[in-house]
Amino acid sequence: MVKRLSAVLVAASMVTFFATAHVPSIMSAAEKTDNATGSLTVIVKNTSDNQGTIRAALYKTPKEFPMGKAFKIVEGKITDKRAVMTFENLAEGEYAIALLHDRNDNKKMDYNFLGIPSEGYGFSNNVKAVLSPPTFEQAKVPLSPNAHVTITISMQ
Repeated sequence: MVKRLSAVLVAASMVTFFATAHVPSIMSAAEKTDNATGSLTVIVKNTSDNQGTIRAALYKTPKEFPMGKAFKIVEGKITDKRAVMTFENLAEGEYAIALLHDRNDNKKMDYNFLGIPSEGYGFSNNVKAVLSPPTFEQAKVPLSPNAHVTITISMQ
């Protein structure tokens, strides 16, 4: 029961992300600075199959994660139940990532008749959702100036 309740709460809280994730991210001129030279590569593993697309949303603030507007969004093709995507031109700071395995490419999270997600999802630092989505603090990934960081996230 707790596991089902946890999945329902996570699904409900991530609706905003998945409903708006198809909107391309646009960086303002202020965000395109000389110090925005880092990158964050995400290796996604353990997808249920090779169907569809992995959609990754990058967040810069605790206020937005994981329900608000994403800072950047990238998509990746799945091969051998894994995908690799890179967020480029990132400034020094802390970031958090939410993933969706959009199996039918309809650009949103799908649910079963109980309201439980029927598509995979995941968060940076492989934080598991327990009765609520993870916090920014739990999922944050630090990025130093000019750093090129690679993380691995397993799908839930």
